[in-house]
Amino acid sequence: MTRSPYKNEVVGIGALGGSGTRVIAQILRVLEFNLGKPLNESYDNLIFTALLKQPNWKHQATADEIGKRLHLFERYMLGKSLGLGGKWLLSSLAKHHPDVSAHSFNGNYWPQRQPKLDENTKWAFKEPNSHFYLPELSQYFNKLKYIYVERHGLDMAFSENKQQLANWSNSKTSTQNLNVQQLDHWINTHERVTVQGKEFLGSDFYLLNFDRLCKEPETELEFLLSFLEIPGDTQLIDKCVRLIEAPKSMGRYQAENLSMFSKKQLEKVQQLGFSV
Repeated sequence: MTRSPYKNEVVGIGALGGSGTRVIAQILRVLEFNLGKPLNESYDNLIFTALLKQPNWKHQATADEIGKRLHLFERYMLGKSLGLGGKWLLSSLAKHHPDVSAHSFNGNYWPQRQPKLDENTKWAFKEPNSHFYLPELSQYFNKLKYIYVERHGLDMAFSENKQQLANWSNSKTSTQNLNVQQLDHWINTHERVTVQGKEFLGSDFYLLNFDRLCKEPETELEFLLSFLEIPGDTQLIDKCVRLIEAPKSMGRYQAENLSMFSKKQLEKVQQLGFSV
């Protein structure tokens, strides 16, 4: 895979859907990171979605093919020309992608070009599915930091948002209860992402506990700002704190019957730092 020719600081945000990534994207905007356009109501970068939220393609793509789409994504974010081939590919993918095609880009499927960014501009992208590309992202970008946002595994097991489970796993052929499958998916994703994050990014990988952020926002924001190498003053932290609100779904598992889960699953949740 050819490495990026650009030196911008880039921050990626990923998670299982419904983990609180919208709040993290809003915080990065306060911290003056350019999030690009177009975004949906959850602040997902729809260009990344169109190009790379493609499970069937991903399973067959080579590293070079993934690198070419990352290069196209980066050039779009930096406001650079994509060439006729790049425009055609992005337009075609956006037009036929179920998560993108419903969004109008001034009546066209091809979004307008971004304002040009220079090499001193920090930019970020939030797309929950981006964690499936963690090795490739780390190999392509020169100055990448990656934030993986995590909520309590049992809360996520009972979440109605099981899109990643449906798109990226074999859930359609399994006879197991979907909540049980979702918890397995949460466990497996945590283990894969933390191993890959340490291997490929080291100290530039950050595992953000969203539950803890909601309970101790000032403390967790100080950790996040330190990771991003941004000096944190009281005024800035207060501005970010105002964006944080615990979702009503936090702790929902406590009202549910947990007997569907195996002892091994519940022990694993505890080993990963969450009480049961």
